[in-house]
Amino acid sequence: MISEIRGMIDRKEVVSSGSLVGLLYLAPDEATGAITQARPADHGPSQGRTAARAAQCPNRVDRPGRQCWSRQVDSIPANRRLWNRISSAYQYEHDPQIGATPRLWGMYSLPDAHLQALGEVTGKHVLELGCGAGQWSRALAAEGATVVGLDLSEAQLAAAARARGAARYPLVQGAAEQLPFAADSFDLVFCDFGGLSWAPPHLAVPEAARVLGRGGRLVFNVASPWFEACYDEAAGRVTTTLQQDYFGLHTIAEDDGATSYQLTYGDWVRVLRGAGLLIDDLIEPRPELGTSNGYNETDPPDWAHRWPAELLWVTHKP
Repeated sequence: MISEIRGMIDRKEVVSSGSLVGLLYLAPDEATGAITQARPADHGPSQGRTAARAAQCPNRVDRPGRQCWSRQVDSIPANRRLWNRISSAYQYEHDPQIGATPRLWGMYSLPDAHLQALGEVTGKHVLELGCGAGQWSRALAAEGATVVGLDLSEAQLAAAARARGAARYPLVQGAAEQLPFAADSFDLVFCDFGGLSWAPPHLAVPEAARVLGRGGRLVFNVASPWFEACYDEAAGRVTTTLQQDYFGLHTIAEDDGATSYQLTYGDWVRVLRGAGLLIDDLIEPRPELGTSNGYNETDPPDWAHRWPAELLWVTHKP
């Protein structure tokens, strides 16, 4: 397994850290066993083109905390700090739900057996973007996939290392918008409210496409723009009233200076097509009446039975 991961890391080094009991991505000049932030591979001029486009796009003022999605935003340091701080509480509250059964999608824990999004993984090289405590990664490793779990937060990776048991899959510290892997490394890249919710999609989606081999699939679940547009920040719940400007859904200011990301339907299509991916399906998961939301309060409780709360994109690299 280590030799395979070495082949996927692009001119970088994978080391074993006693503090993490797993594999971490470290920059070569920092390979001392300490946990550190990943750096991107040098793979061409795309960053420059992105920067040039970003220069043409000023901050939006539709709503405090929101900016034009194509503007270059370095959210890595603040997002890493946030998840390091909240990791223990998050896993304490949500691990029983996330890890209860393999392959459960989203806020309503809907089974993949019903949604049919991920497909067969046995024998495939799989990358999870934002693996958290590894609930998904452990399940897919048990199915026979060669899994790599990537997360920005060393606290989340430590939780994954403690929980993985016999599934000794590699854990790599890195950012979805700066993947430390060589091109054509994976058959499947996926996340469930992971890397593509906490990294600029106009950077992270092309990175996912780059590390996919021909025919490889990018499958990911994110919040619906309608779910976010109906979120009443003062009340702290999702309502039946539009609260935000739909076209102002770009970046969202989170606690501790962190940033999450929300695109419109059209922007998602443009980002995916711009990365050379073909859209195979867009699943709008619909929970049954009475299914609880383990993460957000909604008013009424059956909100997601009536309107789409999540978007599950299924794409592939031709």
